[in-house]
Amino acid sequence: MNTKHTPGPWTRDDDGFIYAGSGETYVTLADFDCTRDLDIDEREANKSLACAAPELLAALELAVHYLDHPDIRAMNFAMRSEVASVKAHVAIAKAKA
Repeated sequence: MNTKHTPGPWTRDDDGFIYAGSGETYVTLADFDCTRDLDIDEREANKSLACAAPELLAALELAVHYLDHPDIRAMNFAMRSEVASVKAHVAIAKAKA
């Protein structure tokens, strides 16, 4: 997958930051606790959704690939839709965590 955004996985920490990478090499992507007028449940839901963004994009790209690619169209529809469905369900669960 070619992307211009910071690749996932994206993680959230206890201080309200969304980041990618680990150890000495990581980048802060967002600070959801800077918006103090939102209640904590809404901030946590926003963090979950933001962290899931790379997986949501990948699941959509996979679904489009399976639906549009001429060579894959010849595959068993149930098999290709199941693969796309599993990826999508995992990404949705992460977004709603």
